[in-house]
Amino acid sequence: MKWRIIAVLSIIVSAAAVYSVGRAGEQPDGQPEGVWGAPANGLSCAIRSDKSCYAPGEDIRLDILLRSEANQPLKVIRPRVHFSYCGDALPLHIVGPAGLCSYTGPMIEPPPPPAENAWHEISRGEITGISAIYHNPVRVVPKYWSVDRPGTYTIRLRFERKNNEYYDAKTRMMMPIAAWEGEAVSNTITIQVAER
Repeated sequence: MKWRIIAVLSIIVSAAAVYSVGRAGEQPDGQPEGVWGAPANGLSCAIRSDKSCYAPGEDIRLDILLRSEANQPLKVIRPRVHFSYCGDALPLHIVGPAGLCSYTGPMIEPPPPPAENAWHEISRGEITGISAIYHNPVRVVPKYWSVDRPGTYTIRLRFERKNNEYYDAKTRMMMPIAAWEGEAVSNTITIQVAER
């Protein structure tokens, strides 16, 4: 009886620890630590897919994650803002059986300027991003990327920020903001598009 109580308590404590770590770092539930790209100016990025094989024409759903490796808090633009070009995925580097795949879908020209709340401060080890936990993963629409041919595709992300500005609704001007700048390249994932 005593062992059962101890076992139940240890399971509850473990579950609570996993839950709190996941929430504190905004790590998606059940998301493995996985592989990250090399840090750039204190920021790493990662790209993940919930499966490795897709049917022809099926949207490829991706998680985009950013993690601070810096000793001081980093201010980064929320990927939800940075990557939401008509609900599709940019800037991705996709290579398939026919070579480099280029995006040919609709775009907002120019993308709407971000507001001040588009930036988020993260501490060392903290994770933010777009994933299933936000109910808004990035989608790769096959017809827009020529990812409809059966075969193997590799996908990686280049997260780049050079000039950080936000649109101030009061002054109706673009204002500078002190935030992370640089170019971080994610890990590379491999997915398979099945035969019809």
